[in-house]
Amino acid sequence: MIALLPGSRKQEIHYCLPEMLAVIPQFPGYQFVVAGAPGLDTSLYDRYMKGHDARIVYNRTYDLLKNAKAAVVTSGTATLETALMMVPEIVCYKMGSVTYHIGKYIVRVRFFSLVNIIMGKEVVKELLQSHLRERISEELKRILFDNDYRQGILDNYKKLSDMLGQPGASGRIGRRMVELLKGS
Repeated sequence: MIALLPGSRKQEIHYCLPEMLAVIPQFPGYQFVVAGAPGLDTSLYDRYMKGHDARIVYNRTYDLLKNAKAAVVTSGTATLETALMMVPEIVCYKMGSVTYHIGKYIVRVRFFSLVNIIMGKEVVKELLQSHLRERISEELKRILFDNDYRQGILDNYKKLSDMLGQPGASGRIGRRMVELLKGS
């Protein structure tokens, strides 16, 4: 099973879900399941999922991740949750082209996924804006079929989990992000 987490905002779903769904034909042995965001009307998903061999579940994201071999996740808190559940993932984000072109001159960050920000290195592949379908497919193949690559991600997830530790993780994450931002 491959989990698709296209985000919780209409714009994220509009830009990211079609890119995620487009890779399904390249993985015939896998079931693709979309985590639907609570509060969003099912008709929003229906228009993108038509013609794709995938199903959608609501209010069961953790169950979905527990059973997933891999995940494609829109950047946000779900990237950290996916990592802590030990599911190798690809993080992607897409926005309107005008917004992207303006933003790339204003916002300068090394990473945009919480996993990579906290670890201070690329643990999960981040894909931004262009050629997402091809790049998601390529990275998903590595996660599914290259055992050493997959194990490397899982080893880094263990380090991430150890770093965050027990209760108080949000405070540690906040402090780590401040440290990283001061260093940029």
